[in-house]
Amino acid sequence: MREILFAEDDPHWQVVVEEIARFLGYRIDHCRNAKEAEEKLFKKRRKYALVITDVRMPEESGLVLCEKLAKLRPELPVLILTGYRTKKLYRTVERLGIPYIFKPTTVSELLTAIESLTK
Repeated sequence: MREILFAEDDPHWQVVVEEIARFLGYRIDHCRNAKEAEEKLFKKRRKYALVITDVRMPEESGLVLCEKLAKLRPELPVLILTGYRTKKLYRTVERLGIPYIFKPTTVSELLTAIESLTK
């Protein structure tokens, strides 16, 4: 089964995204922060169909993770799922070309985004 890496510290969103991913035939590999995600992505070189990340998490921002992904794993699609709205977020996603969804969102919007990014 293909996997999606999900960096998110909120248990509610972990459950929601896992249910959607399972419906689409994916397994979710959860990380509670960007540092855990980096370990799996860069040191262990795990294969994923998609990375979904929150922005505000303990230890390191999801935006820092996105910057590193753009340099070290540019082939890997990324989706930002966040309730955090700042100029820095808008500048980063525009510069890197990363799609984003703001929380709260709908199951339909998440499902559509995941489907389009994993084609």
